[in-house]
Amino acid sequence: MPLVRLDKNYSKILLDREIRKKKAEFRISNSDMATWLGVSERGVTYKRKEGCFTFEDLRILFDRLKFSDDEIIKVFKKG
Repeated sequence: MPLVRLDKNYSKILLDREIRKKKAEFRISNSDMATWLGVSERGVTYKRKEGCFTFEDLRILFDRLKFSDDEIIKVFKKG
């Protein structure tokens, strides 16, 4: 599946910050996330740092980390 290339107004830092909050809230490890996404722990770190998730990766993360619709909109909101 192709990577989702987000426009320049997208903040990968904001997405990573929200993922970190959810990980802490639900006590999720990088190992757990790696299993969900089918990559290594290093692969999870790279995806989070670079913001290069596939659409399927994002779907899995938003579902497993229980992102609300408002939280998803907040992450991808322009400006």
